[in-house]
This record gives sequence, structure tokens and C-alpha cells, in this order.
Amino acid sequence: MQLEADKRYLMLVESPEKAKTITKIFKEAKCRNVVVMATVGHFIKLNDGSGYYNTGIYPEKNFAVDYVVDPKKLAVVQKLKDQVKVADFVFLCADPDREGEAIAWSCLNFLNIPRNKVKRVTYQAINKKALFEALEKAHDLDEDLVAAAQSRSILDKGLGYRLSTLSRQQGLGKSVGRVQSAALRMICDREREIINFVPERYIDLYLKFVKNDVEFKAKYQGTDDAPVKRLQNQWQVDDIFSTCKGHPFIVTSVEHKDKKENPKPPFSTATFQQECANKLGLTVKQSADCAQKLFDAGKISYHRTDTEYLMDEFAQTLLDYVKETFPKKYISGVVVRGKKQENSQEGHEALHVLDLTLTPELYAQSSPNELLTKVYRIIYNRTVAAALSPAIISQTIYTIHNGEHKFAMNSNELRFDGYRKIYVYKEEEAEKESIIKETFEENEVLHKCSFDAVQQVTKPKPRYTEAGFVKEMKEAGIGRPSTYASTIETIKSKDRGYCLVEDKCLRPTELGMQEDEFLMQNFPYFINVEYTSEMENSLDEIAAGKLNKLTFLKKVFERSE
Repeated sequence: MQLEADKRYLMLVESPEKAKTITKIFKEAKCRNVVVMATVGHFIKLNDGSGYYNTGIYPEKNFAVDYVVDPKKLAVVQKLKDQVKVADFVFLCADPDREGEAIAWSCLNFLNIPRNKVKRVTYQAINKKALFEALEKAHDLDEDLVAAAQSRSILDKGLGYRLSTLSRQQGLGKSVGRVQSAALRMICDREREIINFVPERYIDLYLKFVKNDVEFKAKYQGTDDAPVKRLQNQWQVDDIFSTCKGHPFIVTSVEHKDKKENPKPPFSTATFQQECANKLGLTVKQSADCAQKLFDAGKISYHRTDTEYLMDEFAQTLLDYVKETFPKKYISGVVVRGKKQENSQEGHEALHVLDLTLTPELYAQSSPNELLTKVYRIIYNRTVAAALSPAIISQTIYTIHNGEHKFAMNSNELRFDGYRKIYVYKEEEAEKESIIKETFEENEVLHKCSFDAVQQVTKPKPRYTEAGFVKEMKEAGIGRPSTYASTIETIKSKDRGYCLVEDKCLRPTELGMQEDEFLMQNFPYFINVEYTSEMENSLDEIAAGKLNKLTFLKKVFERSE
């Protein structure tokens, strides 16, 4: 809808920082009749002290709930009500997801907003173009999204309070939760794997040889008929020694090939948090907080997203920018982007910067926050890299034989940097160490040869880093982009005492292991990864209008009795 100059508009968002950014946009657009205010997140809550396990939930009354204004937010709510009274029209502009829709619903029902003077507005970015386009598409509240958000709240608090009470009665943990306890299960299961792991010894065998005073190593590959990567015992090594002794080691093949290495798509929430951990050493919460600040400041697109897909309009803008900015050899003409999320009601796209002309260097000039600048640089460079040419890796594989025994030596050399001109992924850094500058010819006989038998021991899978755990949660289908950080913060909080961070990894405490054992023995159906994933999918179906809220809640609560 169009803004009318003679009317007073009120726009409600969640955060004060976002309110400042949007206010600035309206002022620059000379729209001085719009007041932007922040709800400071959720301002209502389920009323404790009544209903099912004192949760404020009434399953016997078709899951009626008793919502009240959070006492800590009374002053904020009063200010919002005062502005509603003098506004001609109200826009509910919370984030474009379930929680945002729930906040919008709270505004509608607790701020005394006339139903004929309110619309919902959603946007994937905070800039002038996105904001005014969103206003033109102002719509009614999405009741399905609200139902999904409320179902999650009822499910988590209703069952969580009940199971938490039983846990405390056993002298165990303070809280049990559908997502947090499933996450704890995954961490405890990994710990059990580590505890029960039986190491096995093996041997990596290398051929060492010298050319032009430079030593090289080739790894044993078995024979042409019986390939093998590792040897199980010393007698196998001794047998190879004796078989090869007195015979020449000959380069039997030199295979050259170029490998194209495409850039990766822009970030999803999970890949962004992993990259911030890898490159900056940030916790998941720190990276989430930085993304929130950048989004609220209008620098990046919406940061809670499951997809790596870029919408066509921005993809074209990116291609145009690259064409104007980079030499021709770096221009690929396409953007690497993930698949579009067909079931994404909110129409989310990948996390990317909004203004490609705002380079990290320019952003740094206006931002006193060094960490935000580093995070912005990662997002910016990842965004631009998606539209650059592939890197070309020159690979050379040297195969060496002594009789039937085979050894191999690889060389990987960057022949064309392509997208790496602006962005290098962590796993690529090791490739710099595998360049063999000496050349070898077919049928060349190697000299000064000797063996190096390296004793090795198998190791269990490592404990999860926070970033690695986000990846695991995503693959397991528990949690969503908006809950990854809060879930990890909950289970590692001192108040819960379930996990410690040790050497940057999540290690369950004794209490955490005991809590998980108790839940496994007593509530195996509710507290497990499969159930939690199933619940997430059901909530998605409610959000899509494919599943009835009451049908879902009744089924879950009946099973819990």
C-alpha cells in the first residue's frame, strides 16, 4: 500500500538498532510521517502457575493458552500502546519467520490495534528498495505461521516443564527440552563412541628418494591386483622390503590433468557459522550476534536461512558488478547458487551483502567495530566469489613401481586463482603444501631410495566443535537456523551444567551424561533425534497449512501420557 502524506504511520520492529536503520531510510526518503518503534523482541509469555503442569496451557480446552505481558516489558508495551492510539495505520514488521509472525500476532492482540488499521510487512533486507516494495505488498497476518510458532511454544513448554519436573525430582538437570535434549543426546552419543573406541594399530609405508639434493616421499598403494592404503603389521612391511630389495624403483606413469574448482554458493546460516568459526574462531552465538547487527544495520540480507539460493534479481546484479569490476578472465557469466527451497514460506534466500559497492574497505571506514568488519568481509567476499571463474588446479600424479609394488606421489599446483583471488576456503589452504616443483619422466629410475614405515593408531571421531555441531544438527534435522545458537548456549550454560567447552569442543559433563541416561531410559520416544526431526517437519507442515495445529498437539500430548 502507498503511504499517504496526511496520515500518521506506526511501524513496529523487534530491535532498537533495526528501528534506527529504518527511521534513517524513511528520513532520507522524506517520509516524516512514519514512526518506527521496537518491541524489544517478544513481550508476552505463557502465564506460569496455572493449567498443565503450571504452564498456562489447557489441553482439555482445545489447547487454550493464558498469555500475559512480560512484567519486564510493561513500560515498553505502554509506550507502544500510546503510539498506537495516535497512529492512523500500523505496520507489523517483525522478522520474516515463525517467531517474527508470533511477535506480529502479539502486537495485534495486546496493543489494542484496530483490525482495520493494521497490516503485516515482511522483507528480506533492510534498505529503501526492499522496504518500499514490502510496503506495497503489505498483507494480513499469516495464521498458519502463527499456529506453527504457537504450537512450538506449547509443545516445548508443556512437555518441557513436565519432563523437567521429573528430572529435578531425580536430582538431575534443571531443564529438559525437545531440541536441547536431543542435541545433548548427540553430544553424549559421540562421547560414548570415544569412551568405547578400541584403537587399532596400522602402518603407513612411504618410499623416500632423492633428486637434485631434494628428498621426496611417495605413499605405498599395494599392488595393481590388490590395492591397499595401509598395512596391518610389521611382517607385511618386512615382506615388501625383501621383495623390493635389489630391484629398481621406476616412474611408470606421469599423469597430468587440470581440475576446475568451482566456487561455493553464498552462505546459509549453518555454513556462515561454520566459516566464522574456521576463519575467525567465533562461537556460534558470536557469529549469530554479528549477523543480527549487520542485518539490523541494513548491510546484509536476512541471516536466518536454510538455503544457499540467490534470487534472480540479486544474482543479475552480482553478475553485472563482477563484469564491471574484475578482469575478463575472472568473469564466469554464471552465479553458483544452491537449490531454491520450495517449501520455504518466507521466500528466504542465501545470506549475502546488500550493496556490492560497499566493499569491506569502505565498510571499515564507517565501522568502529573491528569484529563486525571481519564478519562483513567474509560475507562480502563469499558473495562475490560465487560469481567468479573456477580456480584451475594443475594435478600431476606420479606412479612408481618396484616389481608389482606400487607407490604414488601427487602434486597440486594452482595454475589460475579464479575465485580464490577474493576468497579461499579453509580446506584449500593445505594444497599449498603439495606442490612438487621437480619434474620426473616416465621410465626414470629413482636413486637413494629407502623406506619409511610410520606407525599409526586409529582414532575415534573427535568431539564436536560448535560449528561442526551446527552442521550435524542441520543434517539431523533438529533445530532451525533461528535456534542453532540458542540451543548450544543452553546446553553449555553454567546454569544447566550439561556441557563444557574443552579445547574448543563440546564435552558432556557427568551431569549431562546422567541426564541423558535418565531420558533414554524413561522417555526414549520423546527425547531422541528422530522424534525431534519429526516434530520440526510437522511444524513446517503447520506453517505451510498442511497440518492442523490442534490435531498435531492432541496427538503429541496423548502419546506423552
